[in-house]
Amino acid sequence: MARTYPDLLLLQSGQVELQFASVADPQRGAGLRVYLRGDNVPAGAREAGSELLHMDWGADEFRLIDPDGTLVRVGETLK
Repeated sequence: MARTYPDLLLLQSGQVELQFASVADPQRGAGLRVYLRGDNVPAGAREAGSELLHMDWGADEFRLIDPDGTLVRVGETLK
């Protein structure tokens, strides 16, 4: 399933969701932000050597910036 909004594309298959968004803030990515929602995010954060963040909206996530400056956020909605 795909949904589009003015600066956002959401793709979903089963429990996995992938989001692409344009961003203007270089501290949060160089023009593009990618968000991947799935399961077992704490294990992914450990494997990536990234800090696990506990978000106010009931999700855990970790963040990476790729060599081109794209912010990649990987999150899991807590049940």
